[in-house]
Amino acid sequence: MPSGTSTSALAPGDEVWIRRRRWRVVATHAGDRLTRVTVASLTTAGGEPTAFLLPCDAAVVDERGPRTRPASLSHTLARLAGHVARTHLAFTPWVAVHSNTTLLAFQLEPALAVLAGARRLLLADAVGLGKTVQAGLIISSLLDRRGDTRVLVVAPSTLLPQWTEELRTRFALDARAADAAAFARLRADAPYLGNPWLLPGVWLTSPDYLKQPHVLDALPDSPWDLLIVDEAHLIAGESQRHAALDRISRASRRVVLLSATPHDGDETRFRRLLALGGGSTNDRLTIFRRCGTPAARRTRWTRVTVSPDETRVLAAIEVFERSMRSGASGVRHDALPLLCSVFRKRALSSSDAFRASLHRRLAIVNDDPSPDWTQPGLFDADVLTGDEHAALHGDTGLPPRRERAWLLRLIHLASRAAQSSKVRLLRRLLSRAAEPVVIFTQYRDSLGAILRAVPTSRTAVILHGGLPPADQQRALRQFLGGAADTLVTTDVASQGLNLHTRSRWVISFDLPWTPMRLEQRVGRVDRLGQSRRVHATLLLNDHWADDLQRATLASRHDLSTRAPLASSRRWSRAAMGLAAWFARQRQLSRHWRGPELSGGRIAAVPPELLRRWQVPPTRALACYEVPLVTRAGDVLERHLLVVDARTEPAVIRASLSRRARTLASRARTRARLAASGDPGPPAAAPLQAGLFDRRHEAAAERLQRRAAGQSAALADRDAGADVNVGAPRLVVLLTPAGKGRAS
Repeated sequence: MPSGTSTSALAPGDEVWIRRRRWRVVATHAGDRLTRVTVASLTTAGGEPTAFLLPCDAAVVDERGPRTRPASLSHTLARLAGHVARTHLAFTPWVAVHSNTTLLAFQLEPALAVLAGARRLLLADAVGLGKTVQAGLIISSLLDRRGDTRVLVVAPSTLLPQWTEELRTRFALDARAADAAAFARLRADAPYLGNPWLLPGVWLTSPDYLKQPHVLDALPDSPWDLLIVDEAHLIAGESQRHAALDRISRASRRVVLLSATPHDGDETRFRRLLALGGGSTNDRLTIFRRCGTPAARRTRWTRVTVSPDETRVLAAIEVFERSMRSGASGVRHDALPLLCSVFRKRALSSSDAFRASLHRRLAIVNDDPSPDWTQPGLFDADVLTGDEHAALHGDTGLPPRRERAWLLRLIHLASRAAQSSKVRLLRRLLSRAAEPVVIFTQYRDSLGAILRAVPTSRTAVILHGGLPPADQQRALRQFLGGAADTLVTTDVASQGLNLHTRSRWVISFDLPWTPMRLEQRVGRVDRLGQSRRVHATLLLNDHWADDLQRATLASRHDLSTRAPLASSRRWSRAAMGLAAWFARQRQLSRHWRGPELSGGRIAAVPPELLRRWQVPPTRALACYEVPLVTRAGDVLERHLLVVDARTEPAVIRASLSRRARTLASRARTRARLAASGDPGPPAAAPLQAGLFDRRHEAAAERLQRRAAGQSAALADRDAGADVNVGAPRLVVLLTPAGKGRAS
């Protein structure tokens, strides 16, 4: 066995002997009495990392150092380029160098804010500016600093496969799905009574899954290190979704909200969104908001002349409303205008959507509701949107017999107007252009009318909220893969999907309720990476109701643009400098195509390279890679130093001691800032002890576990604030001819 000194003060990159085998230290985590060392085998190729406990397992540092071998000029320069690409400064998202993304300066700013100690962030960039990439940089940066980081990503169920793919392809991160099937598999392999939620890494789930009481109660007491809420504006209303996410966000160390349209014109919802996760002493919301390039988009409002049959339908709705007002009882019924507004809006979309609403209202009047749209779990947003559910169930004040007669008359008139002018115009538009197109409608009941407008020369696929997730992904693959050139969808596809690689044309078959929904539709193709001009076609009926809706959209858009969202510019200058340096490092990293830089032999540079660098032929130089590590084993910085080959390692470590003290001071400041933002234990609800009721004891136990978890987190932060200079590792030896070993 080589000579060495048994020690527990190891740093990543050290080569040690444990149990008669040679290992390289990957990471260390120091506790009160034991040190957990994660090592990789140097004798077995492709072996999984192994963990040992010190001093239970004796570790002997291999001080011989690796042997050198002659290297060509190209090999040496490539190795040096690879090591330069590995160097990084503390509290910077240097993982962006090795990510599969286009480096843009503004996308680094949120990660810099989180690493600087910001607890609550709102990414309100315009649609298509890469909010998912910015969130991925935050996740990968935190996981790089602490391998036991726990991240929870909450997004609509339709976006979960895209999140999984983005994290895997761009950042090499494997995320766990949080659903019933995934937990069944995890519990089969987990220890007895173990909570799978406590596993480190990235969890992906939907707000509809989290809002279930049994799921919410099963979440552990220990806070999440990072909570990311995608399409956060969807949970800003008074709902179970908001209550669940507000509870989780208040028990999270960091909260990042993603929404391209945080303000939809409703001030109450907007304030509720800004308050999500607040309440601690360090709850200031840091906002990042950048606008897109609307000049590259061409929007065309196409007016549709209403046919005589459709005119009769719309006139009958107005007569129906007047009749309801005159025939209702003296009691005020607020459902009257709302119900007629729903009928009018659906009639302007399609005859199919209007007839579906009439049949639903008729079933309610007959006290025989149809189970296909009233059963829990089948109530999808693209069946009834906005306040339609309340409108259809409202009390109009009319006698049921009279209202039933009116509904049957409207159904008859709607059947005669089945071939609408809007459908005929859509057919002409699709026949004139051969390029792929995405057609949006607000109502699932209008999908049939749109499909009838698709010419036989085109291949269409359907996407709506009632399809199983597997069928939704199949439809998207067919459209993105080229098997279909027309995607007919409800607004379920307006949230976060990347369709710009396939199409640049979006048609809105009907006008949405809010301007943010309209922007979300066009944003599916108007995104970063779109190389062509985007075209948006909006079909507008030549009727006062659609004109009023257009004016309402314009006024709410003005209100949303005037929302008090001042974008933070604190990290703009640093992000620009880092983006340029990261781009240079990325270029350098491409030069090294060999094995992992942490392994292999050291290159000995030939004399001709020394002469080119004007190095005296009798002098040997050495390139050392030196990490600055915390007591918990986290690498904060990595430096590359060129010194005389006879320099002792202690001298090299001493040269970086001042930098280590500076980092320790900054780390302690960030630890105190993070501790001030840590959620405290929840207040215990007043429970009366009973003979067969142990809820008060269970609540006390949860509070104790929560307090113990916070104490452990503070101890980990203290360990992270202690920065030391790691062991220097020789990577390249510049030696004259005849020198073949490292000193």
